[in-house]
Amino acid sequence: MKRVDFAKRVKEMEVGTSVEEMLDMYERKREWQEYLEVHGEGRDPNEVYDEWVNTTIVARLGKRLERAKRMGERLDSEFEKRIGKTKVKNKIKMKKGE
Repeated sequence: MKRVDFAKRVKEMEVGTSVEEMLDMYERKREWQEYLEVHGEGRDPNEVYDEWVNTTIVARLGKRLERAKRMGERLDSEFEKRIGKTKVKNKIKMKKGE
């Protein structure tokens, strides 16, 4: 997505867009403008935008993936604990039945 497309998307937000999505778009636009001011002197804005996407957006997605992985590991460990508890309960029931 090029800089012009990004600006159009912010301007053309639909009425049904959630508040979180709008705030996220405005936050990203602000971050983009700050990055352009610092890194964009005398350069093509589209090149600067591609660079910005590669550095900030990809990094943000990486953080989300790490967080999701940690949550998945936590859920897996809780699931294993539950399975372990049911196995122990089943063994106790089997011993009582003998």
